[in-house]
Amino acid sequence: MFNRKEYQKEYDRKRYEANKETTLLRNAKWMKENRESNNKSVSKYFKTAKGKEMKARNDNLPGLHSFSGAKSRCNNMNDKDYVRYGAKGIKCTWATYEDFANDMIDKNFVKGSHLHRIDNSGDYSKANCEWLSPKEHTRLHQVDKKVVI
Repeated sequence: MFNRKEYQKEYDRKRYEANKETTLLRNAKWMKENRESNNKSVSKYFKTAKGKEMKARNDNLPGLHSFSGAKSRCNNMNDKDYVRYGAKGIKCTWATYEDFANDMIDKNFVKGSHLHRIDNSGDYSKANCEWLSPKEHTRLHQVDKKVVI
């Protein structure tokens, strides 16, 4: 007798195995082709849906991580910190990284520094942001913790 549930289960398992195998083969082929291009590590590269090769993070763009984090916290409802930023009306005034770089990179930027808003209720803007060393940033953002004994 024909059992539809068992047939569907077997069909799904075979489809999953086939997809897994083709994906692994595709990734292995791509990694082999792009193993060492100009002494750059393969882990820094990924392929987009259209097959273009792109760099995951560009080390030559200072402050990119700070900019993208600020944009995400203010605009992306799925960001874990959106509730503390975007939901409270805090906005990122820079539309693109180029705008951000023109305003902020010349403003005492040192590699490893953190983007800090001077007024916590204000937007991310040239007038309200500054660069702090990790030590200064930690000192400003320390929260007193109560220890219950």
